[in-house]
Amino acid sequence: MPIHAPDPAAKGSYFRSIILAELGSRDLSRGWLAEAVIEQPDGPYSTATIYSYLRGSSDCTGEVLAVIFRVLDLHVTRY
Repeated sequence: MPIHAPDPAAKGSYFRSIILAELGSRDLSRGWLAEAVIEQPDGPYSTATIYSYLRGSSDCTGEVLAVIFRVLDLHVTRY
């Protein structure tokens, strides 16, 4: 089953593309990320929310995005 490629014009596509690239570079699955996010103690998240965001069929809140970045140890910097 091929992995769905999110629409690059979709809301949140910039961060989504960073997250998907990071998963690919580390050979991690979307499922791994979804499970890692829902195991975080700072909020009730669902795997459906993570999958939907990564598919590009919905956006997510900044809170969820922050948790995803923390799980992946990604940092937003200005250069």
